[in-house]
Amino acid sequence: MPARQIARITGYGARTVSHWCNEGRLRAFSHQHTYKVPKEWLLAFLTSEDYNSITQKSKEHYATIAAVGKTAGK
Repeated sequence: MPARQIARITGYGARTVSHWCNEGRLRAFSHQHTYKVPKEWLLAFLTSEDYNSITQKSKEHYATIAAVGKTAGK
């Protein structure tokens, strides 16, 4: 799975995803100048304490939180 697709799934930017890969936080391999992440590695990262301890949210996160809040209040 390419970094751009992971960015859409997580709500973070592709640069952030690439940064995670560079730091070794998200396990990945390089293929044709881009990072690729097998689904198993992505799932391991998304369920890790490291990922779940990220407190800085993106605009997409806030939009999702707001949308869920509106539907929960009905």
